[in-house]
Amino acid sequence: MAMKNQILIILFLSFLSTTYAQQFNFIQLIEMTRDRNTFEINMIKNLNQMFKKDNSITYNCETSEGDIIASANLPTNNPRYDRKFLFDNGIIYSESEIEEQELDITYEIRNKLVKQGKLLNKASSDSFCFTKGKIISLIKSETTKLGFAENYKISERVATTWYNWESVNYTILLSGSELFSPNYKKLTIQYNNDDFVNILKQITNTATYIKTEKEFGSFVSKYKYNNYLISTERLEDGNGGLIKIYWEK
Repeated sequence: MAMKNQILIILFLSFLSTTYAQQFNFIQLIEMTRDRNTFEINMIKNLNQMFKKDNSITYNCETSEGDIIASANLPTNNPRYDRKFLFDNGIIYSESEIEEQELDITYEIRNKLVKQGKLLNKASSDSFCFTKGKIISLIKSETTKLGFAENYKISERVATTWYNWESVNYTILLSGSELFSPNYKKLTIQYNNDDFVNILKQITNTATYIKTEKEFGSFVSKYKYNNYLISTERLEDGNGGLIKIYWEK
């Protein structure tokens, strides 16, 4: 009986160690930051639950008139894509004319006409963003965001650890445009247990310390490991903390 109890205790402790042990060490987190497939495969292998998967495209445009435009649709100077509305008085106004004549400062009329099906060139204008000014800068940004959670309880929206992976790629579409940010990948991990202390020890033993400074009311410590920038921040309640790993491509 004593031997049987010892075996049960060993099995129980083994279960605890595999269930609650830190999932990834610092080097593994570095590898996952750089490669999306590595991140996803490791999440799946550890039975972490996906809670977010977003892909978006934004066009950043600057015109000769000094206008700055950020749109999900491709900016263009072609008047064909200037939205055209049929007003209740039977007159058709383009969006440029509406703005020049200040016919609908609050967008109330245009929103109503869209609902009434009186946006005449909806199919074509929904694919482009018309601007009157000459486009002098045009950059496309593609953003991918993935989120996984360890021990995720969907009904309560709580988890032991949250993993958020992000990638942003910029493409110059018009010669002469200047990038305002480099392409990058980022992995943010929120630990809600002692795993934060364990990973923090690995970071301090492996990476080069840079500085600690106050950001938005919290003290953030920064490190460098090869081409990666790492920041660490303890949660306000003292239970766990945030690790951010940033890599410029």
